[in-house]
Amino acid sequence: MATKNMGYVALTKFIKKLIAAGHAGAAESAFGGACFDALQAMTNKHGLMRPRRAFDVVCYDEQTLPFIGTIEIEIDGVPIEVPLHRCYLCLMVDEKSFASLGYQVTIDDRIRARDLLCSYEMALTPWQPKVLSVSTLSYLPGAGLPSGVVPEAQGRRIRILKLDNHLTHYAQSVTGHLRSRAGVILTFGRVRHWISRHVVEGLFAELQKRGFRRLPSTTGTGPTDPAVANPVGKAIERKMRWDDLLELIDVLLANHNAIRRRGLKMKTPNETIGLDFAPNSSGSVVPLMSSERRSDPQIAVEVIKRIVRGSRKRGRRPYVQIDGARYTSDLLSESWAMVGKPLHLHVRGDFRKVRAFLITGEEFGPLEVEGHWGMEFHTRQVRQEINRLHREDVLKRRCQGDDVANYMDHLARQATHGKRGKQPPKLSSSANRLAAALRDAGETMNYTVRNDVQHPDAGLTLDGESAKQSADHRDFFSNGGEQT
Repeated sequence: MATKNMGYVALTKFIKKLIAAGHAGAAESAFGGACFDALQAMTNKHGLMRPRRAFDVVCYDEQTLPFIGTIEIEIDGVPIEVPLHRCYLCLMVDEKSFASLGYQVTIDDRIRARDLLCSYEMALTPWQPKVLSVSTLSYLPGAGLPSGVVPEAQGRRIRILKLDNHLTHYAQSVTGHLRSRAGVILTFGRVRHWISRHVVEGLFAELQKRGFRRLPSTTGTGPTDPAVANPVGKAIERKMRWDDLLELIDVLLANHNAIRRRGLKMKTPNETIGLDFAPNSSGSVVPLMSSERRSDPQIAVEVIKRIVRGSRKRGRRPYVQIDGARYTSDLLSESWAMVGKPLHLHVRGDFRKVRAFLITGEEFGPLEVEGHWGMEFHTRQVRQEINRLHREDVLKRRCQGDDVANYMDHLARQATHGKRGKQPPKLSSSANRLAAALRDAGETMNYTVRNDVQHPDAGLTLDGESAKQSADHRDFFSNGGEQT
């Protein structure tokens, strides 16, 4: 038995000697190529893209927030605390000053390209402190994001933005629209190559230590973390609302920029940015953004290209169609020369209205949706989800109330299903989608089910001949609407 193992033991000793002697190939074979990136941090060596001043190199990354929050849903007069799945914090951090420039909290069930665009736009537009409802929270003197408290940072462009290889970062809205609109250079690092964005990882660790681990609903570093003890139950018991947790995140990031650091010669990140762009400094060769671009960045938008439809012969005024709804305006409805020509439509937030631009870049004007889709605020994501539920016959088309209200009630019922008994509380993806829709609409994380009474014909089915006639009727009008 000893003879069979001698070859393995001899090879192991030989490899250990090579690693101890500093043989790079042996170390890479044993530990992987990432070991050199980590070891380089202690060699006093720097990469080629070393920032000389603030905004030269900015890092972006996402991480799951290590705590549980709740929203309140009232159904049949009974308020219920519903826990959400852990959400994502998307951070944009300056590599030179370690300042937090912008962020986005994604309450939805996954990360999207829009989160990167919102973080970038937040770094450009002036930051405003939140009106805090939690009495124990407060901003430190000088706290805030640079866009709101550092005058020298107003209109500064980001030169290089470091991203990882997440698929959402390769969306056309990022690689195309963001680059052309902001003039930023994008670099894509390797997956799980955290050392290239160490400033973001350092800020995540600081937030965890200074704030998140102190929450009763913390999930810590894992199930074995001694700080973790029934986070879902504690979130419900103490009513840890997401409105309050969003305030906590904003205060922690704003205060981070007002803390003095040894690595900055006992200056704060905001002070470092102010000194880098002071009038007596060496300055920057990158021009400032125009005042028009600062007041209206149009970065966190979804760009859709559509052909203008319409027909004088059939009496249909010019319009564009997006996700099953028509959009038009007084100007477009009279612009017969636009029929057959393309428009670039910018979608941001409220999907009831979009901004139209010509191919040459000039703004054509706002377009508004026609029909029942104009009743309530909704995003494009919400409408696409409603259309999917209609196709699957989960939601009835235009029952009592409008589609958006029916969809919100549907999410609320799913999120509260089985939670009025003595069963232990469970996380709900429907609750996350409901909370995301409420926040996008600017509402608080409280929701009351409105449409408890179904339409009397909602559950009826048609016989074969009636169903065929109804289908032919729908096909006739849908096909007619598609012609130009």
